[in-house]
Amino acid sequence: KKLNSLLGRMTQSPEVATHYLEDHTLQNEFDMLIADSRLVEGKQLRHLMNVLAEVQDPPDPENSITPGDVMHFIHQFTTKMGDSYSVNKEDMSKLSLLCKRAIFIRIYHLLLRHLPPEVAKDDSILSKNILSLQQLPPEQLADILTIPQLVTKHPLSINAVHRAIFCLEDLAYALVPSDMVHAAQHALKYTHDAVIACQDEGTTAIGMDDVFPVFVWVVVQTSIASMARIAYFMEHFCDDEERISVLGYAATTLAAAVAHLSHIEIPSPAASDPLLVRNNNISISENDGEQKQSRRLTIAPVVSSNGKNG
Repeated sequence: KKLNSLLGRMTQSPEVATHYLEDHTLQNEFDMLIADSRLVEGKQLRHLMNVLAEVQDPPDPENSITPGDVMHFIHQFTTKMGDSYSVNKEDMSKLSLLCKRAIFIRIYHLLLRHLPPEVAKDDSILSKNILSLQQLPPEQLADILTIPQLVTKHPLSINAVHRAIFCLEDLAYALVPSDMVHAAQHALKYTHDAVIACQDEGTTAIGMDDVFPVFVWVVVQTSIASMARIAYFMEHFCDDEERISVLGYAATTLAAAVAHLSHIEIPSPAASDPLLVRNNNISISENDGEQKQSRRLTIAPVVSSNGKNG
């Protein structure tokens, strides 16, 4: 009854029908339900964290934990919990999201140990490029990113761009990939609105060629120093349903923006003119990028207090 009550209280996202908004009070109640290490779910969570915490030096790629292992564990965990609590089939997507939020909050810092080394390198390059782009005068930046002039001047477009930046900056605090892609989708929606706002009245046919440069501009104006890492998490720690939805489209668009900014050619600002250079507060985060070794994750049968297998 407790779990079904929690599922019934979840609020559907107004933008994405398959996503449900985060409710910290509700999530805390769910966490208390599954975190008790005396119960089956609590023991399985502890098993997951112990596996991810294992370290081998030098790392062994053949035995390293993979994103697929983690997602398989979460799927098993959710399925078994749904069976144990007789959750209706139509509520399983809600349960899956609650489980992801409960699990990723606990393992995010451990997953950072298992990231490929190139992710940290990509973040370093990306941060430097974004910092360089932010130092350019607005007209030159717009020219490099091929942003339509109207988008940078139309009041409604500017307002929508500010909203997109605000949404994308939520990624700095997100630890759950499902919530990361929702923030990216929200930002992409406002970016689309920004392009629409400056078009001739009645224009509705806007393509990705129109939206993408403006979305790249939005990414440049955020203050997140680990966007490559975020793109990696969204690509590798979302399930199939999320990948084929509008959420997956947003994740792909963000990944494309990250790749574009990582390889963009940036002219140096005129050093003789101090007005062309402004202060920035972007910091480049460091990540050791080491791979850690662990074994494949599975939900092993756990005997509960009543003697039944979990």
